[in-house]
Amino acid sequence: MRKFEKYVCSKYDTKDLPSELAARTRRRQRKAIKLATTTPASTQKGPAPTGPQRRKFNMETYKYHALGDYAASIRLHGPLDGYSTQLVSYARLFCKCPLICYQGELEHRRSKRFYPIVQKAKHAIGIGKAVSRERLIQLIAQRGIGATHAKVQPNPKGRKPVKEPLPHTSPTTHHHMSAETRNKVDIADLLDENEGDLALEVAFKLTFTCFLLLICALQGFVPQLIDHLLARLLGMDQAGVEHEFTDEERMTLTIDNNRLYRHQVLRINYTTYDNRRAQDTINPNTRPDIMTLSGENEEGEHVHPYWYARVLGIYHVRVLHTGKLSKSSQLQTMEFLHVRWFGHHTKHRSGWKARHLHRVSFLASEPFGFVDPAHVIRAAHLIPAFAFHETEDLLGPSKIARREIDGDEDWRFYYVSM
Repeated sequence: MRKFEKYVCSKYDTKDLPSELAARTRRRQRKAIKLATTTPASTQKGPAPTGPQRRKFNMETYKYHALGDYAASIRLHGPLDGYSTQLVSYARLFCKCPLICYQGELEHRRSKRFYPIVQKAKHAIGIGKAVSRERLIQLIAQRGIGATHAKVQPNPKGRKPVKEPLPHTSPTTHHHMSAETRNKVDIADLLDENEGDLALEVAFKLTFTCFLLLICALQGFVPQLIDHLLARLLGMDQAGVEHEFTDEERMTLTIDNNRLYRHQVLRINYTTYDNRRAQDTINPNTRPDIMTLSGENEEGEHVHPYWYARVLGIYHVRVLHTGKLSKSSQLQTMEFLHVRWFGHHTKHRSGWKARHLHRVSFLASEPFGFVDPAHVIRAAHLIPAFAFHETEDLLGPSKIARREIDGDEDWRFYYVSM
């Protein structure tokens, strides 16, 4: 097309059609009559040029911009005569997203149909509220369909969380979490309500009973949490590196009132590649993926410098550390993230030289852990590898490790957006 524009179009002197010239003349006449009645003669501009104007070939249109995607679009959706891009339709698909809204070229009619039923003096606000109500009804229907097809029933996780005040923070502060204590989580109740959930039973033990070798799942959430907090208090903490302490050492740490305090968001301040300060908001329900520095000391072409995790919960806790190694006899507030780890797929060629995005997947062994918010670099954008589909092999049913819309399956791989 560029050669056509350069070598062919330059040879022709293309001008307006007679119908186009007549239409432009009529528009100028109407405009001149309107200006004559409203504008003084001294401020009016001179007469516009008459006659057909020269027209050039224009490649700066979306049609040519998307030309390279036509073949892939036809393979994905079929030829253009098989569907219409004008309609606004809603398709109910019994999959992960049961209700999908398709917005076409006639989407503007959807907002205009609300105009007769809203207050005319404030029609913009009224139309916005009507569209929001319609979308809310769609989400309610979506949840209803998803609940009937999910293998694990949604977990209410107690009462509705209280809204947290989280004012603006200084850009020099690494992270910010609310100090609100109204969203209490009793550890005993948490374990009771989620009995059997694999996100809490992270340890296994071989038991020989009645001449039978049994594999018993132990509740490992609290011991693993205490190990994480102890390592930080003793200065042994490192992102992604878990330490294991003895029962006697764990007894030196006491969680105040046996309570955790759950939070809705965590804000991370970081420096961008062009030396500007930016902020990411981590939310377990909407934007849960994070990245930290890798704890691996090995060197080689397959060693990735970062680790990735999905945040399942944002908490702070008050602890009392006693014993010979204690550095304070007062209650201390500690923040932590409950995460599910991703593992780097080493068999996949990736990076700048390979011209492929890095690929990660959820760990099948020891997938859960805790992270100090101070070790979080920023939020991560992980893209599901749709070509590899979903699987149930990585983890069994879990209400904590997955969102309601995910059911019992995970995407087999994710691509790390760079």
